[in-house]
This record gives sequence, structure tokens and C-alpha cells, in this order.
Amino acid sequence: MLIITLVGTLVFNFYPLVVTFVKSLCNMKGDFIGIVNYKIMFESAEFRQSVVNTIYMAILGVGFNVPIAFVIASLLNGIGKGKSVYRVIFLLPMVMSMITVVTLFKYMMMPTADGIFNYLLGKMGMEPKMWLNGVTTARESVIFIAIWKGIGYNIILFPGVWSAGCRQVQVKRLSSIVYVLEMLTTLRNARFNVELGGIFWLQSLHFSHLNFCFDFRFSCCIIMAFPVYIQSRITVSGGGASAVVSDE
Repeated sequence: MLIITLVGTLVFNFYPLVVTFVKSLCNMKGDFIGIVNYKIMFESAEFRQSVVNTIYMAILGVGFNVPIAFVIASLLNGIGKGKSVYRVIFLLPMVMSMITVVTLFKYMMMPTADGIFNYLLGKMGMEPKMWLNGVTTARESVIFIAIWKGIGYNIILFPGVWSAGCRQVQVKRLSSIVYVLEMLTTLRNARFNVELGGIFWLQSLHFSHLNFCFDFRFSCCIIMAFPVYIQSRITVSGGGASAVVSDE
């Protein structure tokens, strides 16, 4: 099974990366031109602005998503019955297609008073916002949509919180050693969430205005994916210590 994984990684990941890098050193006719494309890229104001937007959205997206997911997981942990129902409710946005989510928020965030968001602002005596159509609000609107869609996944990635609460209910008393282990598991999964969130937001960096095929997003993902892979292997090898405990 490991051979199949390695072959798939080489064929579908590293080989396209090498090919696109080689093509990035050529012009549209296939003639070698060196790093001219990279000079054009780094001198482009659009490229610099896209980097700033990506970093800004990554910091806010991860900075809000992970703490909010941890708080919600802790609150749901105190519910005596119906935990599975609430988990499904928070996971529903994640299973929705991105097209559905974007279409939904496109109408909810309409810049006119017909949108639900502006309608609620009007009820509170506030002026309507441009949301996705505004220069100053578009990035924050996209961050809000991404958090709404992905927060359920981050909630279930805090197994330390769930398992600690289940043991508190079942055993009624936690030893200090078990408590420390659960907190370490929670911190480890928080780092895992941050790394996954960073990869997600780095993937939003597109260079569609460039005239070569090199995809900078993939190189960023390769750099950040290695610690995520190590983290996933540690989580799997940890066995029951990081497994989500059922309600019963």
C-alpha cells in the first residue's frame, strides 16, 4: 500500500510540479527565457496585492476559525444529550458544495436592502453595506463565508475536548495525568487545525494574470504539508488517545 501511495504522489504531485516549474522558465512558444517570468511576477503590483490579501485573509481566517471552533466544541461538550445532532448541524455547511455556498451568500449579501444581511442592518438602524461588492468589505465577507463553511470540520478535530468531557461524565473524576494528556492532545490538534487552515488560505493565491503555468500555490502546500503529514501520523499512532469518543 505504501508503494501505491508513493507512486501516486510522484505521478500526480511531484511530476506536475517539476513540469510546471520548467515551463515557467519558458515563454508561450516554449523558448527558454530564464527567470524573466519571475521578474515580471515580482514587479507586478497585482501580484504584491494578491500576496498581501492572502496573508491578511490567512491570519484572520485561521485566527478566528480555530478559537471559535474550540469554544463551540467546549460548549457542546457540556450538553448532556443530543451531541450527535449538534455535530451534524455544524457539519452541514462543510458537506455543501462551494457553488451552493457562494450562491447562497451572494443573495444574502446583496448590496441592496433586499439582502438578508442589509435587511437586518436596516432593522437595527444601520446603513447597508456593500459586502462582497465593496473594496473595504470583500475580504472580510469571504473570510466570514469560509469560517461558516469550515468551522464544523475544525470542531470535530478537537477530540481532546470531546474525550475529556466524556470521561468527566463517565468517571466523574479525572486524574491529573489524564487531564494533562487530554490538554496536550487538544493543543496538538489546535496546531493541526492552524496548519490545515494555513494551507487552505495559501491555496487561494492565484496568478491568473501571469503568462506561465507555474502554480505557486502547490509549492506553498508542499512546504506546509510535511508537518501536517507528520502530525497526522502521530495522531494515527496515538490510537485511542485522540479518538473521538461516542456519546454513550
